[in-house]
Amino acid sequence: MKKDRGFTLVEVMVVLAIMAVLTGLIGLSISMLTSQRLKSAVSDTKSLMQSAQTVAMSKDNCIVSFEQDSEGRCIVTSRSGSDKQLKEVEINSKITVVVTAGGTSYTVGAGTSVKIQYNRETGGFKDCLVNDVAQGIPTEISFTQGDRTIVLELATYTGKISTK
Repeated sequence: MKKDRGFTLVEVMVVLAIMAVLTGLIGLSISMLTSQRLKSAVSDTKSLMQSAQTVAMSKDNCIVSFEQDSEGRCIVTSRSGSDKQLKEVEINSKITVVVTAGGTSYTVGAGTSVKIQYNRETGGFKDCLVNDVAQGIPTEISFTQGDRTIVLELATYTGKISTK
């Protein structure tokens, strides 16, 4: 009768190799999901701002506001001059949003709201209000998650938005 002595070294090595491959695949899929959330936040915000520009030039003044909700998410909202909400985007709480205006960067967070106004005549950007205080013309909005950052550059006079 043969004694059962456990696993051979080859069997243990095969199991460890399979576990390593599966762990790598899980890590890669999580990284891809994180990257997709960041790209989606940037794309949705850019789309919201472009539609706000169209409204500002055709009908009424328009403001895009960045505020943090009670769950830590950044809520981006476009409103017409009559304070009618046009569109809203929710950005994951793990993504940090920073608006740069007048050479200073402002992180959207608890106690810090940022509003961007459009110039109705040109379609460009008129002013940036941080907690309702004018801070100059906005130049960029950056979105950061982990070690990855995507920046939207704002062309002051034309209102063109490009990804950097």
